[in-house]
Amino acid sequence: MYQISLIIPVYNVEKYIGRCLDSVYAQKNVKLQVICVDDCSKDCSKEIIVKYKDKIPYLELYENDRNRGLAYTRNAGMEKVEGEYTFFLDSDDCLGENCLNGLYIYAKENNLDALTYNSVKISENDIKLDDDFYIRGCSYEIADGIQMLKEFMENGDLVRTAWGTMYRTAFLKEQGIAFINGIYHEDLPFTFEAMIKAKRVGCRDDMAYQYRQHEKSITHSQNYEKLIAGAIEGYKKIKRLIQVTGHTENFMEVSEKYLEGVRNLIVGEYLEQKMIGGEFSKSTEDYILEEQIFEKENAEYYFSEEDYKKIVQYPAVSLYGAGYIAKRVYWILKELTNIEYIFVTKGKSAPEYFFGRKVLEWDKGLAKQYPIIVAVTRKYQREVMDVFSAAGFTNYVLVNVD
Repeated sequence: MYQISLIIPVYNVEKYIGRCLDSVYAQKNVKLQVICVDDCSKDCSKEIIVKYKDKIPYLELYENDRNRGLAYTRNAGMEKVEGEYTFFLDSDDCLGENCLNGLYIYAKENNLDALTYNSVKISENDIKLDDDFYIRGCSYEIADGIQMLKEFMENGDLVRTAWGTMYRTAFLKEQGIAFINGIYHEDLPFTFEAMIKAKRVGCRDDMAYQYRQHEKSITHSQNYEKLIAGAIEGYKKIKRLIQVTGHTENFMEVSEKYLEGVRNLIVGEYLEQKMIGGEFSKSTEDYILEEQIFEKENAEYYFSEEDYKKIVQYPAVSLYGAGYIAKRVYWILKELTNIEYIFVTKGKSAPEYFFGRKVLEWDKGLAKQYPIIVAVTRKYQREVMDVFSAAGFTNYVLVNVD
């Protein structure tokens, strides 16, 4: 019997699929089933995989009847799984060095429904990026999924991607957990459903996954209408799951915080596109309005009364951050004062521009005149405060991220 089944959805990845499969072949002391599902690639991806079948005898190749998208393709792979555990591996990414044996042993010995691990970002040329977004900053004891979700979110360590967790196959099948076909951001409801239903979840420090950041990644897609529509469909499913699940105080607290993260994503992408004249379908606009997605888009939510008074007394402020929290706060700040600079931490894989503004590495000399509004996740707040403290800089305001 296979110990781990790897599901690899494939679409136009001839540049990366060889490196992905090389990382699979290099795994030792673990019985693997490798399931590649080609979503009607238009390049040579399928031909490359066929060549690897001689090298990797446990590799299976399947094809969709037509191009159906990532969610459908992952689901198709799940139907072929025979291994004790299911591991999602995107075809432009790679496995960490000989990581699967340790993950399997730990999951098996502890009878886990789900096992999370750390991931590193790499460039198109396999260079490790100085970005620890997918590296958890705390250690975690085995717990049920709801408690683990709570702890992850409290520490800024939640990773909502399918490839960030290995699942017990029988658990996924018994609970009927699958991806919503035909949408982007399909990981959001999948991760939530799996975690709230899991009885035993573990977390390892292994650097088991290498996420490749490149311009053709779905998260870099220019079709923001589909991205936001997908996030909205995920948001709807999460709300349905909450309604049919036992309403304990702990569960409701965790669920609302998870939903808040999805709202953050929707608002950030929506505002970014509106800034450059993007248009959305009437159904998307109506849902955002009806569901009051923007209900917390006000200064009172993000700033204390004392911080608010501090901000408005200056003719300008600078913004620290270029992620989804910064996107939301940016518009509020523009109503209150001028924004002088947009700062990020050196080495982080931040965008070059933010709403048309040049993104700069933080510099105490530039920041000395006006306060800095720190609009980053709780995980990075600690890091930014350490940077400020080392520089003796105290003129900043932390955005409320609860």
